Amino acid sequence: MIDAIEANRKPLDGAPAALLHGDPARPNCFLVGSEVGLLDWELAHVGDPARDLYRVRDQQIDPLRSTGPDELVEALHEGYRERAGGLPAGFEKRRPVYEAVRFLGVSGYIDRVAEFEGEPVEELAGWADEEMSRRLDRLY
Repeated sequence: MIDAIEANRKPLDGAPAALLHGDPARPNCFLVGSEVGLLDWELAHVGDPARDLYRVRDQQIDPLRSTGPDELVEALHEGYRERAGGLPAGFEKRRPVYEAVRFLGVSGYIDRVAEFEGEPVEELAGWADEEMSRRLDRLY
């Protein structure tokens, strides 16, 4: 992963900085009327908004082994554009890096993920190894 990030440093250089929530999981989100709010800011940090936007998609829309419905992804992006005036500059260029880095949350906790998904650890670990290789290959 470190080598992949070093090889892709150029797209990460100059990324915009913003205050990010850091953990937009469902338990941390709430809806009041038509407004969305976030709780639990303990992972808040200043960073690239493209990373947090990808993390929202990963935590809220995409199932583990596939991608979520295009209409939900587009609704997320449209809502972001409405609030921020557009997707973060360089979003598409940096997204593959964040896809690979974010997947460390699966591969690094494979036992817990397997239990949550109700899958045998060995089977999920084999898939996760192949998936991480696929994500890293996209970076080269």
